[in-house]
Amino acid sequence: MDDCDTYALCGAYGSCKIDESPKCWCLKGFTPKHSQEWENLDWSNGCVRTTPLDCRKDIFVKYYGVKLPDTNNFWFNKTMNLQECKEVCKKNCSCTSYSNLDIREGGSGCLLWFGELIDIRELKQNGQDLYIRMAASESDLLQSKWKKHKLFVGLAISLAVVSPCLVLTFCILQNKRKKMKHLEAPILYPCMFFDHIFVLAAGKDDSFETGENSGCQKEDLELPVFDLGTIAIATNNFSDENKLGEGGFGPVYKAWRLFIGDRSLELLDEFIASYKTAEVLRSIHVALLCVQQCPEDRPSMSAVIMMLGSDNELPSPKEPGFSMKGS
Repeated sequence: MDDCDTYALCGAYGSCKIDESPKCWCLKGFTPKHSQEWENLDWSNGCVRTTPLDCRKDIFVKYYGVKLPDTNNFWFNKTMNLQECKEVCKKNCSCTSYSNLDIREGGSGCLLWFGELIDIRELKQNGQDLYIRMAASESDLLQSKWKKHKLFVGLAISLAVVSPCLVLTFCILQNKRKKMKHLEAPILYPCMFFDHIFVLAAGKDDSFETGENSGCQKEDLELPVFDLGTIAIATNNFSDENKLGEGGFGPVYKAWRLFIGDRSLELLDEFIASYKTAEVLRSIHVALLCVQQCPEDRPSMSAVIMMLGSDNELPSPKEPGFSMKGS
């Protein structure tokens, strides 16, 4: 038992989310009936529609992973499929929502609600899909939670790979433009990056080479010089207590070796019990495109979102820029 098990805690068209504060929220397309009461954490009067219904033009919006509303005013049929259920609800202007009666084996049967929807809560597991009657104008405003979920999973995996590279890139760009002159022999320049020290080698031509097979032009860079003693003092002799976090090019070098060996799924966290293989592989593929050596080979953020949200064929990634080599 938890607070969300309290009957009608969030009122009509309110949804209880046990892990959030406040616990009660209006479903999308609805707003608190009395804002002042909600500010005082009194949700009993629930929510009202932001746009009135028009029975002839209404649509049904899918809400994922919820506990179905109270069934005081309902109707059911055991033999109908979901499409037939929708048609029956659509023809009856008093019908406010519909769902499968039985979710086993892909779902079957029909369950209709009439009047206000009460006692809804979001569930992390074993939730059902609920189709709620909404004004036609809400169709562009209510984005599918499933699409959001796909984007979230994809972006999370991509950012886990891309973030370390962005930090290193920032470190380099901050010291760009000024040439190093009068160098008789290569000098090592460490760049502190989380718990790693990346060393770039500058030669007599005062430039850094950013990869043998990338095709990128050489860039003139200036990086600050720190001797090993200075770094040891600053980090208390490289103590674990001074770590800012784990990071570096290790995961990228790993996300590439496994990718070219058709073993990308080995990157998946062992604690993730349920996933779609195609989505995981696509997310890893997009992540590798984001860490290409040459900036022109990397997709923009809008392109990344499009890639993760569609099934279109993706370009093949080149070897990512996970290493720096002296000239």
